[in-house]
Amino acid sequence: DFWRRWHISLSYWIRDYLYLPLGGNRHYVRNILIVFAVCGLWHGAGFSFVVWGLFHGVIVIVYHLNAISWDGAPKSVQWAVTFFLVSFSWLFFVFEFADLSKAVASAWQLDFAQGASVTFEMLAVVVVAALVCFFVKADQLAENNHAKPVVSFTWGGLIGAVFFLSLLFIDRSETFIYFRF
Repeated sequence: DFWRRWHISLSYWIRDYLYLPLGGNRHYVRNILIVFAVCGLWHGAGFSFVVWGLFHGVIVIVYHLNAISWDGAPKSVQWAVTFFLVSFSWLFFVFEFADLSKAVASAWQLDFAQGASVTFEMLAVVVVAALVCFFVKADQLAENNHAKPVVSFTWGGLIGAVFFLSLLFIDRSETFIYFRF
């Protein structure tokens, strides 16, 4: 579901102009790997971007092969695993491939740029943001049903507080990733 909804215009373009002309589902594994490798190249001209795309392609293929058991898992488990895998994949996106082992070690130790350790406040913001992501009723957002509120006043305040706190932790010394190209 994440990969279907993520970057919708690019997904449709790749489906219509690459995946279907390659033969679509007839050669599913090959075509998915090609499509996601191209998607990685679209994000940047480097080997780490191709690895990033292939990583996502492998995740989609593993889902395809295990769809019945995966769809039977609790939604919270599906969201948590997807969140972890996508978050992990950003290591490939942000770091050069040569620095990847250093990036993984840094992430594993919860130690980020310039050696700044993760504080309790940062972990609290991440935990609260994850809880908001897991408990906000996204299906109601898509339905556009105005009879029931999508987010209660309490959740709305919590979302606003997380957003405000996240602004405090922004490292302004780094340029936005797309401006590096």
